[in-house]
Amino acid sequence: MTSKRIKILLLLVGLAVLCAVPLFINDPTILHIFIYTFFFAYFAAAWNVVGSYAGQPSLGHAIFFGIGGYTSTILFINYGITPWLGMFVGAILAALAALALGFPTFRVRGPFFAFITLAFTLLISLLFIYFHEYTGGATGLPVPLKGDEPLLFQFNSKAPYYYTILAFFIVIMFVTYKVEKSKFGYYLLAIREDEDAAKAVGIHVFKYKMIAAALSAFLTAFLGTFYAQYTRFIDPHEAFGLWRTFQPMLISVLGGYGLWGPLVGAAILTPINESIIIIFGGRYATFGMMLYGLAVMLIMLFMPKGIVGILKRVYTHFRS
Repeated sequence: MTSKRIKILLLLVGLAVLCAVPLFINDPTILHIFIYTFFFAYFAAAWNVVGSYAGQPSLGHAIFFGIGGYTSTILFINYGITPWLGMFVGAILAALAALALGFPTFRVRGPFFAFITLAFTLLISLLFIYFHEYTGGATGLPVPLKGDEPLLFQFNSKAPYYYTILAFFIVIMFVTYKVEKSKFGYYLLAIREDEDAAKAVGIHVFKYKMIAAALSAFLTAFLGTFYAQYTRFIDPHEAFGLWRTFQPMLISVLGGYGLWGPLVGAAILTPINESIIIIFGGRYATFGMMLYGLAVMLIMLFMPKGIVGILKRVYTHFRS
């Protein structure tokens, strides 16, 4: 059996095991941890498109997350439009916002780019608080509960939410894989390594940064809708807060850049963080943030390529 077939077989086996999880685990708390693990893995994978492959350390992805969540929720509350459709509207608006944000910010590099995107995130958060007649202001918007209505993205148990976020994650992994293996992906990697060299060989750097930003924002907005429907509530703090801003980047750095880094990072940090909150209560949520920061600091000091980078080195060593 060839190496490629072995990889495909392992992927199919792994997918079958993940699909069977709700059949053997009925505890809603454990299912919640599984849901949030794929939730944050998806978030980091969406961030990776522009943050990892294009090398642009964005701190503005909370904007696209919030746009997705608020758009589908407002359309659902005011016009009765199902969130399954509203999330596509939110994704389009998020992509347009990414293009508008990228036009001025992609003309700067490094930490300046990160600081500008962070400033825009704080500005958008204030705007959503100010226009309270549409967004609910600081108190947020509760999602009307309609019962067990799959067509309205509402379920009475956690298993359907698990399968939904698993499907989301499979889709984004496929998209990331196609990007990684495409000419577009090679252009992004060239831009990440050396923008000036990329320009010298004829790559339209600004154009491909903008495409990467729009794609990343489009994918991130779907997660905002999932969050609003899963928690049945959205407010500016949860949508645009600093915690939401740094989450995808921290998970990506911990796991390592590339296809599997987001899943590895989320699979390590999310269960620990969620367990702390479940066991000790929400007042210890800041301890989870400290844990994230400590883990990323140690990774950057001793494993700059993340956990996946270490695993690749070990695999290469034993294979040789």
